[in-house]
Amino acid sequence: MDFDVEHELLTRFPALFGFKEGVPDDAVWGIECGNGWKSLISSMCYALQNRATHTGRAITFNYIKQKMGVLQCTLTGFDEYTRGAVDVAFWMSYVTCEICGGQGRIAPDRQGWVRVLCPACMSANPG
Repeated sequence: MDFDVEHELLTRFPALFGFKEGVPDDAVWGIECGNGWKSLISSMCYALQNRATHTGRAITFNYIKQKMGVLQCTLTGFDEYTRGAVDVAFWMSYVTCEICGGQGRIAPDRQGWVRVLCPACMSANPG
């Protein structure tokens, strides 16, 4: 994920990424996926932050990345509600282009790596 896109998520949801006193301007956390999944991650973070606020539970990500073509993440402080929020993002990543956020499908590229891409991004990024 590009620095600016990742930094926006860190700034909106600092506690989920382990920041207690605000996010430094040069902070990098290491979200390992394309910018197209920003809305999936943002929606998931919103639900998790809401849960943390209403329950007092400390919820923190361990990692967020693309693996085997889909969104994978682990976190601490989860319960059935947070598991549901993560599952929704996971399942939506199967049909959301990792590059542009449009409707996509999972398929191997020319190098054999599996990704979720829309037809336009698949043509522009063949491998």
